[in-house]
Amino acid sequence: MFQTEPIICLQHLGNQCFTHLMQQITQMGYPSLIVSIIVIAIFGIDFKKSFLLFQLFMWTELVTDILKILVGFPRPYYVDKKVINLENNITSTSLFSGNRIKSIFALPDNQILDSFLLQEACKPAFPSGHVSLTTALWGRSATVFDNRLIKILTPFAMVLMAFSRVYLGKHFIGDVIGGTIVGLISIVVFAYILKSYLIHDFFKKESFELAFRRENLFLYCFMFVIPFILIAFSLVGPNPLNPDAGYLLSMNVAYLLIIRKGMPDDTELWNSEV
Repeated sequence: MFQTEPIICLQHLGNQCFTHLMQQITQMGYPSLIVSIIVIAIFGIDFKKSFLLFQLFMWTELVTDILKILVGFPRPYYVDKKVINLENNITSTSLFSGNRIKSIFALPDNQILDSFLLQEACKPAFPSGHVSLTTALWGRSATVFDNRLIKILTPFAMVLMAFSRVYLGKHFIGDVIGGTIVGLISIVVFAYILKSYLIHDFFKKESFELAFRRENLFLYCFMFVIPFILIAFSLVGPNPLNPDAGYLLSMNVAYLLIIRKGMPDDTELWNSEV
């Protein structure tokens, strides 16, 4: 799972054209592009469904970043100097030449882990954020929008994203498996929320009034209190999160202003699942 040999083998088999293709595929997993697409969908396709996908995206990203900090596993090019960071075309300057892992289920070498934890500028790798976001968003979009084309493309998008991250030297196989698991768990949790009473309260103006009702307190905690706490930890903690919590809080504040003015009408309302 955390061997560098498969990555080195793939990179030796690749060429410049194939590397460029993998670079373009991996760009589709960056939050900046995904957020732009979701915002267009919110205001141009279906406000309710797209805004729920935005919540799925942000919470998946936050959970992924928290796991990265807690686990603290290095990237392949830090573990083995023979691995090239092909995404940025940077040759590794690592002092290590492999992690000496003999078992497929073994974790990275302790000496490498201890050294990596001292490198403040290095971002941890496990789980893969590109893969967790791709799995969650493509998998859930296929059912939320009930689009046949999305359903066909979803497995290809997930596999290609995972492969590109390994080939480019950004992640181990174990990282992309971990990202897939995080994405699938996000889909399951999202499906549960869609089937609960909370989904109907989420789009009611009275649910966001300053009242001590259970629904109101839960939604305010979910949308404002928790993101604010995460922002506070990012400011004072030794391992700051990406600015995802700030993005989430800002978007939720904007949603609060919109819902108090009245929800926009969607041309396509909920499908039978919602």
